[in-house]
This record gives sequence, structure tokens and C-alpha cells, in this order.
Amino acid sequence: SVSVSGLASFANALPRIDRIMVNSEWHAREMRKRILALGVGVSTDIHLYPVALAVAKWRQRAEAFVERGEKKVRLRFLHCCDSRVRSVADMLALFPSIRALIPGASLAFLTMGHDPLPAEVRQAIDAIEWASCSTAGDFDEVLRAEVLMYAPTVQDVRHQPLLEMMLANILAVVPKRDSLPELVTPDRGILVDSDAHGRSIIDIPLLKHVLVDEPSVRL
Repeated sequence: SVSVSGLASFANALPRIDRIMVNSEWHAREMRKRILALGVGVSTDIHLYPVALAVAKWRQRAEAFVERGEKKVRLRFLHCCDSRVRSVADMLALFPSIRALIPGASLAFLTMGHDPLPAEVRQAIDAIEWASCSTAGDFDEVLRAEVLMYAPTVQDVRHQPLLEMMLANILAVVPKRDSLPELVTPDRGILVDSDAHGRSIIDIPLLKHVLVDEPSVRL
């Protein structure tokens, strides 16, 4: 398995590779174009990545979650973030508007990667009644959430965290970008536009309709 952007570093090895695993048809198309652009004569097959292992892993986590008496938290939103403060600030600024239309909504931040959020940012989150913060590996937080607010980084083109979290019966709100329209089908999430700064433009009335007015249309 290799990222589309990292393919050039494997150019010399490509003639000896008989299979490349990718996450979506978009990745497959991009990979084929990059291989042609490299001018390397290869007959490498490109296949979609098997999700069976991830499915089994999340099924085990969900079963353990239920056995402990845990359950989904109604109107719980999850925002996965790295150490970028702007991503957190944008979500904190947006969420009061969500709560104005969806009373009772709460927000959990799940930090990804090795760099934690700055201490002052975590303290600011902890001081908000409807917000909390967890660290990477807190799979129970994923299983508790009803909605995933997904904000990929420029480097995150494989979207593996998104693919795995959607196995946790979570509604994903994602930007219309690269492979995401193929990865997130209408029954699994909501695709949104982005502004000039790359921030998602959230259709809050649509969210309310899906979560509150007509929850039966979900999943």
C-alpha cells in the first residue's frame, strides 16, 4: 500500500511490484495517471483495499462497548483534529449555531496523531459545558458519537480514519474533495461545500432534518 503522492519515491521498484492497494476508485484513477506520468513500463494491478480486517476490528470494539453497558449519546458530534489550533477554533465558533437549531447537541474533540493539543486549548475546551476532549485511541468516544465532523488535512488523501470510523455506525459530514464523494455515500454521510479558506460550509437545517426531524432516513 502506497499513497498517491508518495508514488514517485517507489518509481524504481514499480517494475517489481505486482499489486498496489488503494482505498477507492478515485485513488485507483489517480494512481494509474501517476504511473503513466512517471514513464515506467509496468503491469502493476491496482486493487481496492480489503476492509474485512477493519470491519472485524470495529465489530469487536462495538460488541465490547455494548457489553460494558455503553451506548450512543444522542446528538453527540465528534470532531477529529490534530495539533492545528485553527481547526479547533473553527469548530468551537461554529457549534453554537448548531446548538441553536439542535438543542442538546454536544461536541467531543478526538486528537489524532502524536502531537496533543496545546494545554491552553484543552483547558478552553474543558471550560465549555457542551464540549470535551479525548486523545487518540479512545475508540469508545467514536462509538458514542452520532455525527463525525471530518476535516481532512492536505496530506490526508487516503482518509483511513474516516473509513474506519464509518464502520462505527456514525454519520459523516465531509467536504466535497478528491475521493470523499466516492467514499461517503448518501446513506453514510452528508457532503458539504467549502469556503475560500477550505472550511466546510455546514448545512445546519439539513443536519437537523436528518438527526431530529427524520432520523429514520439515517443508515
